[in-house]
Amino acid sequence: MMQSALGTSPVEKNLRDLTNMMGRRATASPEAMRAVAWAVEAFRRAGVDEVHTEKFTIPAGRNKGHAKAMASPVESENVVAEIRGREEPDEFVVLGARLNNSSDTALVIDAARVIHSSGSVPRHSIRFVLFTAEEERMLGSWAYTRAHHAELDRTSAAILFDGGIGAVTGYSLAGRQDAQVPVREALAPLAAMGVEDFTLDAKISADGFDFILEGILTLDPNHKTANGLSTSEIFDKADIAALKRQAGIAAITAYALADTSEPIAKRQSRAQIEQLLKETGLRQKMKIDGFWQAWESGQRGRKQ
Repeated sequence: MMQSALGTSPVEKNLRDLTNMMGRRATASPEAMRAVAWAVEAFRRAGVDEVHTEKFTIPAGRNKGHAKAMASPVESENVVAEIRGREEPDEFVVLGARLNNSSDTALVIDAARVIHSSGSVPRHSIRFVLFTAEEERMLGSWAYTRAHHAELDRTSAAILFDGGIGAVTGYSLAGRQDAQVPVREALAPLAAMGVEDFTLDAKISADGFDFILEGILTLDPNHKTANGLSTSEIFDKADIAALKRQAGIAAITAYALADTSEPIAKRQSRAQIEQLLKETGLRQKMKIDGFWQAWESGQRGRKQ
């Protein structure tokens, strides 16, 4: 898979399309809608088994991604694609990123291509998700967890890439000590590539936050420092070789976690999530950032 990722691939063209043709892609803008349609076609070219969009509503009011308050609710769409598992197709590992981050979008799409082109099919399904409305308090990932509520008990992990441009050195598991050993064992082939730093850090980050609140194991890539710069929206400054390598790492990670004989981690109960929020410091961060009431009331996150 790494050889496929590092070789001839559409990842450079995809990144150029996203950065040069789609514009800033503010949520619900015409540029954002074009990006959604583009991503659907890009996933189809990657060879996934199925791809579709999932609409959700953003309420009226002032939102971070807009210069002015919206007078009425607007619709946004997540892009969801899938490679079906050979033994347990109704059990899932998620690989996702924000659609308004060009480099991570290109990475996720190319990871799907790499897995498909390998000719190998994992035991469990891999679902690729490009989330929108991250600027509006991560409404896209929240919408996904609501839409797929019935499947969350069968979702063993969510791998979420979020804009780091330094080399991936491992993953943060958001406080899930129970998953450290099985994740390290499943990803042992990546150790030779320097991916061996598995930490327990937890943060309110784009997209992964709602999976944590639903009790799903999340993997947030740890990166080497890369001059403190983000080049995800500037094509001329993008490191294509590094992006290819990260697409390969993402593909191997998703495949390895989806190919275990048993799900890599069990979904936590609400009581276990409460304990995790306390131990990791997320509880206090949620209170500071205004998320605690939604969790406490059961509006956001697992209810039992």
